[in-house]
Amino acid sequence: MKPKSVAVVGAAETTKMGRIPDVSVIGLHADAALNAMADCGLKPSDIDGVACAGISPVELAHYLGIKPTYADGTSVGGCSFMLHVRHAAAAINEGLATTILITHDIQLATAILVGASLFALLLGWIAERRLAPLPLMAGGAAVVFGGLTLVFKDSSFVKMKLTVVDTVLAIVLL
Repeated sequence: MKPKSVAVVGAAETTKMGRIPDVSVIGLHADAALNAMADCGLKPSDIDGVACAGISPVELAHYLGIKPTYADGTSVGGCSFMLHVRHAAAAINEGLATTILITHDIQLATAILVGASLFALLLGWIAERRLAPLPLMAGGAAVVFGGLTLVFKDSSFVKMKLTVVDTVLAIVLL
């Protein structure tokens, strides 16, 4: 790799999937983090930065035995992890850290997605006294698939949302 270049080197989910009532939120973040580190051959001592939403990055670092020089707790909803990636790339580029671990809580992100979608639909109704078709379809899909994800604690539903919305749009636009 070129100097000052950045790469994503590992990705993983928790070991168990679906409803896992016997594991804490920080335990789920740690499980996925350890799986991601194993995916790319890293160990906690190789990590010097932590980014996550929903829990404190400092608490997660301590839980995993990481001594971070960089921590990012930006929490803006379902896209927090995308900002974490951008922030991590900038931090690495500026020499604040060399290897940054990013974890994400899909249940929290999904709850925010559902709430924000309902709020946006409500604002659209208040402003125009109607629901425009595209926001209704996208927001409705977010509420339905997000709701199923929250009820069944299975992220497969919210992951299907984009495919279903894009398929419907493609059929409509044919």
